[in-house]
Amino acid sequence: MNPLTKIQASAMQFAVLISALVVLLLAGFLLLSHTQEQFRDQTKMVLKTISDTDQAIFLGMRSPLNVRDSLMLESDLSTTSVRKSYWGAFEKLTAQSNSRGKEFSKQALVASKLSNNPLAVQIGSWDAPLVLAGEASVKGNAKVSDKGVKPGIINGDYFNGTQLIQGNIFMSSGVLPKLDPDWLEYVQRMQTYIPGYSDQVVEPQLKVDHSFDENILVIYTPERMFISEEYNGHILIKSETEIIIGAKARLSDVLIVAPKISFEKGFQGRVHCVASEKISISQQVHLKYPSSLVLHPDTKSFTNSEENEIPVLIPESSMMEGAVIYLKDPKDEESMNRRTKIQVKVDTDAYCRAMFYCEGNLELKGMVHGTVFTKQFVANEGGSMYMNHLYNGGVDATQLPEKFGGLPLLNAEKSIVKWLY
Repeated sequence: MNPLTKIQASAMQFAVLISALVVLLLAGFLLLSHTQEQFRDQTKMVLKTISDTDQAIFLGMRSPLNVRDSLMLESDLSTTSVRKSYWGAFEKLTAQSNSRGKEFSKQALVASKLSNNPLAVQIGSWDAPLVLAGEASVKGNAKVSDKGVKPGIINGDYFNGTQLIQGNIFMSSGVLPKLDPDWLEYVQRMQTYIPGYSDQVVEPQLKVDHSFDENILVIYTPERMFISEEYNGHILIKSETEIIIGAKARLSDVLIVAPKISFEKGFQGRVHCVASEKISISQQVHLKYPSSLVLHPDTKSFTNSEENEIPVLIPESSMMEGAVIYLKDPKDEESMNRRTKIQVKVDTDAYCRAMFYCEGNLELKGMVHGTVFTKQFVANEGGSMYMNHLYNGGVDATQLPEKFGGLPLLNAEKSIVKWLY
């Protein structure tokens, strides 16, 4: 046989075709492998970016952040910053991370948490004992004056419990724990705020959803305002006179600022309120966790308020979950009538899953699951005012989860009350 046998052209073409297919398959496999590797790297980078924002939030909770500064975290792969602001009664932490061009941000509402040994009551008055009468009950630790805790009688109704304080009793220093001074400045700024040219101001609409990733959206009027629409997210609604929240309004996480704020019967939602004269809640209102009510009076509010008007009223058949704060105007010289006036009242059959901070007199007839910091309790019965008396109301600090948070206390251990969107 001749060794120089001719190869058919069709066979050569077939061989070339097979070789080309093999090359294409190998190239496709290599491209797929490279793409998968890039996808894995990008996925890892995205997950790291998200993880960095989480770590920054938790670090911000443990660090004494100033609202004018930000905390920077840098590594070979990423740069992450966290800054502090406020929303209602809560601290708002915002973390932003950039890792190889991948950006991610996250926000959370933060507040002081319950201690491991839950505190039920702390009294800011040092010159009188805490007196319990009727069905009054305190479950958890209590900080009171050196006069201690005593049973008492109101309208012939003697304290009928078996134990005055179902927990440990400690001597109070005579002052309430300090609030974050930056937060106090924030409250004053909100009360005097008037939107400027750089603010994003819109007219009322039927429905607005606005992410906390965006700059704050403002709805403003100097006149009285009635809200019946749906607003969700990073939205400030402010009036210079009064805001009435209708029963059919649907509000989630929005901030309401006005001298007077009221809720119609049947409203349910999650809101943050800052007022200077009055916050009035009707029956069957449910303010869901984490909501907040902040009242900071000024000289004008004292002038406008009626003699027997209660600034913060939580009536029967209503539910409040979050934080309730009444602040005394430091420039106000306390007169005798204000010493006996009720600043915050929780009525019979009202339920609060909340932390209270009252720099005045608090009348508690309902039930609070949480902690109450108050200058003193009062009971208004039969035309008489009983000072530092808790009558028929109850405080139970043992019914809440350990991470429950509610107040902007200074230098306190904090917990996340809500991740924002």
